[in-house]
Amino acid sequence: MQFFKFGVIILDGPHRPLVDYKAQVTEKGTMFRIASPYGKGAKAVEQKSLVCENLNSGDTFLVIAPSLTCAYVWKGAGSDEAEHRVGQNLMEQLKMCESHVDVNEGEEPQEFWDILGGKGEYSS
Repeated sequence: MQFFKFGVIILDGPHRPLVDYKAQVTEKGTMFRIASPYGKGAKAVEQKSLVCENLNSGDTFLVIAPSLTCAYVWKGAGSDEAEHRVGQNLMEQLKMCESHVDVNEGEEPQEFWDILGGKGEYSS
């Protein structure tokens, strides 16, 4: 667990140096679920896998593509602006991708779904 200016980051797995973590993300990609109950106390929790089923319309997600080609800040229809800002700030804090795309639920490009192994069912 790490505290950052805009909330808390909870990483999956054991504590490791950032360079090792970045190597892992470069190989497999990653996604974070960003939740801020009642607009306060935002936390970003790394998900165990990079799959569509992890998405939830009530939250914002930061999806980082393998090879660090691009990051997506996905805003679920029921998420709030505080979560969206935290997703953008987290992407900037991690400094893993040169570019990112903000995307609203229902407006995802095909590349987004390809990173997640295809479009499928998720919680809404």
